[in-house]
Amino acid sequence: MTAADGRCVIRFKTRLKSIKVKVNYIGFAPLETTVRADASKTINLFLHEDIKQISEVTVVAQRKQTSVLQQTATIRQDALEKISSASLAKLLETVPGVSSISTGNTIAKPVIQGMHSSRILLLNDGVRLESQSWGEDHAPEIDYSGANMIEVVKGAESIRYGYGAMGGVVLLNQAALPYGHQHLKAGGTVNMGYDSNARGYNGTGTVEIGHKHVGLRLHGMYQKAGDYSTAEYT
Repeated sequence: MTAADGRCVIRFKTRLKSIKVKVNYIGFAPLETTVRADASKTINLFLHEDIKQISEVTVVAQRKQTSVLQQTATIRQDALEKISSASLAKLLETVPGVSSISTGNTIAKPVIQGMHSSRILLLNDGVRLESQSWGEDHAPEIDYSGANMIEVVKGAESIRYGYGAMGGVVLLNQAALPYGHQHLKAGGTVNMGYDSNARGYNGTGTVEIGHKHVGLRLHGMYQKAGDYSTAEYT
């Protein structure tokens, strides 16, 4: 070790005639020399810069491909037709992780992983529906009979839909309009339902017309019911 100015004092013992001195400093080539006991009292040693050219450093890493589990459930049109008389909340109970809360036979809200109301986002063909967040007596005002498919999005995937989707998202998707036909094409469907309790009946109808670049769909629903009754009271 030397002082700040590089000086180093070496004291010879009487039996030594010479010693080897090796000097190292960062950025300079090491210097090794022999100092004799009968040499001058002051010896100047000069180090030379050690410049080394090295090639570029290449860092190679391997990334393990991972995929986010898609927590999305789909209810397709054939399943919708089988249970068309149920409310939306009751329909969604067929999806794992989804339940419902109700304040009556006709008022029910979907519950996705414990969250409901303003924490659940409802999108009907891209339109936000928020009436179910007003209070306990407000159920989703959706007639899903015209939907082609219903999707339930849960988990982290629901974040991309923005605010109001913390618990999940319910997507009601409509089928594409029937255009692109060279000749005029028309068709439609009619569904009828009846409830023995309350003597209620309902009907839905859809008419589609398509021709070349023009497509038209008309959908309507009618529902009527009397008072619900039990064995003891009405």
